[in-house]
Amino acid sequence: MIKIIFVSPVNFEALKQRHQGLALELAKNNYEIFFVNPLCSNGFSCKTLKKAKNFTILDIKIPFKAASYPIIQNISIKIALKLIIKKLHINPSDCILWLAEPCYAEMTNRKWRKIIYDCCDLHGNFPKQKYGTWQSYESIATANSDLIFNPDSTTMRLKNLGLSDDCTNVIKKYDRFFNNKTRESEFKDFDIEKDSDNIDYIATSILLGIKSINIDDIIN
Repeated sequence: MIKIIFVSPVNFEALKQRHQGLALELAKNNYEIFFVNPLCSNGFSCKTLKKAKNFTILDIKIPFKAASYPIIQNISIKIALKLIIKKLHINPSDCILWLAEPCYAEMTNRKWRKIIYDCCDLHGNFPKQKYGTWQSYESIATANSDLIFNPDSTTMRLKNLGLSDDCTNVIKKYDRFFNNKTRESEFKDFDIEKDSDNIDYIATSILLGIKSINIDDIIN
């Protein structure tokens, strides 16, 4: 079973958003999910909680974090990643990294089986965030990723990074499919061989558990 280190910008127990939904649906599709909650400071530990089949939550404490200062932040992320690797007894090259929090972009500098950057929010535009700092994180994340998911709202920002041609615009369909109880009927004629060039349908279907498709098939 392929392991996915799912790095979320929101705590699993917080207000339910697409991050929790996507991670749970991937677990249902026989991927082993390790859901990394936002890092906490003033500590040095990595605790796990088995939440469901194929689904484990990681709560990590590190001595410090400083998202506004990339050099310091990158050191803290290296510490966090070492804690994850030691706790889970994993080799990153055997796992998929799913990154939805750009200030943890230092993680993408490791060798992973695949790297997916879920560019989901207008990072750099939130209160107390410096646009240039977050742009530097996204430059690293996008450069190292095998696949980028971006909704319409982030397309212009990625275009400013010169990456618009490499972005796959699929997540914008998430809410429509996730909330559509009859969604399976929309995919009754879906054929992975015939529709292999239609990345919107392939990616959306695997993310929402509509049809079992291997992530490697999407990326390759």
